[in-house]
Amino acid sequence: MKHIASRAAAAFCAAITAVCVMQAVTASATTPAHPVSGNTQDSTEFGMNFGHNLYYWSVYNYPQNSQWSQTVRQGKVFGPGYSTTNLSGISEGQTLPAPLAWARHLAISNYGNEHLYFTEQPASTVDDVTTAKNGDQIVMTSSSGQKHAIFVTCVYTDYTIDGSELVNGRVNWNSGYVKFGPNKLRRLSDGTVFTVDYVVRPVKEGDANGDSVVDSADVTWLSNHYNAYSFPGAYYNVQMAAADIDGDWQITWRDAFGVFMNNSEGRMTGNYSYLIY
Repeated sequence: MKHIASRAAAAFCAAITAVCVMQAVTASATTPAHPVSGNTQDSTEFGMNFGHNLYYWSVYNYPQNSQWSQTVRQGKVFGPGYSTTNLSGISEGQTLPAPLAWARHLAISNYGNEHLYFTEQPASTVDDVTTAKNGDQIVMTSSSGQKHAIFVTCVYTDYTIDGSELVNGRVNWNSGYVKFGPNKLRRLSDGTVFTVDYVVRPVKEGDANGDSVVDSADVTWLSNHYNAYSFPGAYYNVQMAAADIDGDWQITWRDAFGVFMNNSEGRMTGNYSYLIY
């Protein structure tokens, strides 16, 4: 599938090179219609960002096995493709259950803004585990039907992840999980198996199609939606803001070329950030 996407991207680039050579494509952090958070995608998603200063600050303030019981409410959270109906069924303003609240609290700290837009993506988003990303909130259900969540802090190539979770109201750092079949994770410490329900990620500049990653599929989506004024089933302003990376509030070849030139490993590189409200 990757080679097909590569050919499509190459064809796209060849078609527009004549009109876009030497054109500058910039992020839209100062556009009033397109507010973004301060942290860039590079700074939060490349390498082991959470394993450095923020990690140690969090561990210092929330020591291992310490109690945590803060109230965290659901913000503006959309489904795949910026659908106004999310996968969890949790409405804006509702209190999140404790394990989900802890993961959201860490995500807000990691990405640096309490007013982030988030999307909920299907379990298949991280089905092979290695496609999980630092900063993911993976929401799961135990065999007894209890909702649980882990905030991902490290991803390994052997189908394991590390993260932080709230267990019986107490903070647990560096919890290890391994893939245990389709859409299932097994906690390494006690063997408990969970079924993954969905994955929560912030809305990124450049993620035009709303699948939570920035790649050639977004270039294709953009090239198919030049001058679009409606997106059936999607929340228009959020999808437009994610797609409109040059900040002129319209979808043009400049946005497509910007994504084509500035995406890597599922994110935008350079001065591109996350959408806020």
